[in-house]
Formats: sequence, C-alpha cells, structure tokens
Amino acid sequence: RAAARKVADQQAAALQAQQQRQREDAQMLNAYPDEAAFSAAKNAELDNFEQAARTTRINLQGQEKALADLLARAGDLERAKQPVPKTLNDRIAEQRTTVSNLRATLQRQMAAKEAARASTDSQLRHYRELKAADAANRP
Repeated sequence: RAAARKVADQQAAALQAQQQRQREDAQMLNAYPDEAAFSAAKNAELDNFEQAARTTRINLQGQEKALADLLARAGDLERAKQPVPKTLNDRIAEQRTTVSNLRATLQRQMAAKEAARASTDSQLRHYRELKAADAANRP
C-alpha cells in the first residue's frame, strides 16, 4: 500500500513537472514570436552581465590605483628611513582586502555570464525545437 502510494506520488510529481514545462514552453513561444526576438532578449540579458562586469572592472582599477598610491607612500617613508605609521599600514591592509574582494566579484560575474551564455545556447536550441514542433502541428 505504501509502495503504491509512493509510485502514485512520483507519477503525480512527474505529471505536474511536465505540465509546468508545457506552460513555460507556451509562455516562451508567446513571448518570442520569432528567433530574432528571442535572441534580442537573451543578448540583452548577457549585456546586463557584461555591464555589471565592466562596472566592477572600472571600480577595481580605481581601487588598485589607490592601493598602489598607498604602497608608494609607504615605500617613500621606508626609503627615507622613517617608520610607516600604523594607520597607513591599516589602510594598505584594508585596500588589499577591497581589491581582493573586487577581483573575486569580477570572477563570479564572469562565471555567471558564461553560465548564462551556456544557458542561452541551450534555451535557443529548445526554442528552435518548440518552433519546429509548433510549425509541424499547424496546417
């Protein structure tokens, strides 16, 4: 009895997933009347990823320059045989952390962009399959 209920639950879940996929497919076909519209929307999504990465790159460049300036100031003090103040060392450490975090953010953004690109390629193949099936079903 429990096994039969488990099988019935699994079948119901599979049917529900299939129905959800059919609804999503119908929405995709309605939202994108042709491949050009589909591609334009997906390219806009990829552009959003690229814009975020571009902003992070610009911010990273500024932060790297600030770190270089702090390091130069510390180097000047050391060459002049003067101690580097604790506040300057603390600012250098903070700036290194900021630069490191921005580099990690940029890597995550680029990975997300590549994942989105792969997903877009897969979605495009699926869209083409749906359009072909839709065309075959129309008289």
